[in-house]
Amino acid sequence: MGSLWSELRHYMVGLSRGDLGYSQSNHAPIAALIADRAPETLREIAIGLAGGWLLGLALALPRRGFSVIAGLLLSLPTALIAYLCVLAGAKSVLVLVIVLTPRIFRFARNIIAQAYTASYVEMARARGISENRILFRHVFPAISPQLLALAAASTSMAIGAAIPIEAICDVPGLGRLAWNAAMARDLPLLVMLTMLVAVATTVAGAIAEVAHD
Repeated sequence: MGSLWSELRHYMVGLSRGDLGYSQSNHAPIAALIADRAPETLREIAIGLAGGWLLGLALALPRRGFSVIAGLLLSLPTALIAYLCVLAGAKSVLVLVIVLTPRIFRFARNIIAQAYTASYVEMARARGISENRILFRHVFPAISPQLLALAAASTSMAIGAAIPIEAICDVPGLGRLAWNAAMARDLPLLVMLTMLVAVATTVAGAIAEVAHD
């Protein structure tokens, strides 16, 4: 028991100093591996979120012609679309955008549709105000807290989706690093990556809760 507590104390002291351990399968410090792979994963998540929000929010707007595209997007399983993109050799960023777009669209559509039922929107239409002005002057300001909460929640979605996508698409990021660690049974590296993803997901979820409240 004393040896266990001694090892735990040594491990925690190392964490406080930035020593995350050593990866036997990669023959390198874990901190160096994460620092080397994290920029690629962060870039992928940032672009995936931007693309997913651009398409998801655009499809959620009450515009003619968008309903058919949105219906097709929701009728096809996201996993199937992503798998077909992988088979076609699509880049991991595109796959992540396709995975995120239906989820962002689904929530954003409900938020926007509810905002359009407000009495002040009907009064603005009665006064002859254009739809674009109603959208940007009345709807978006009213739903900004919900959209902020959705943004934080979609970040958590992106983190969870990026890991398997990187492993499947063979992207040199944290996802492939985690996959290789699992295959090599490199527990120190796998545990540290799991903790990192868990912390990032928890922080994103907490921000979403605060923004929603």
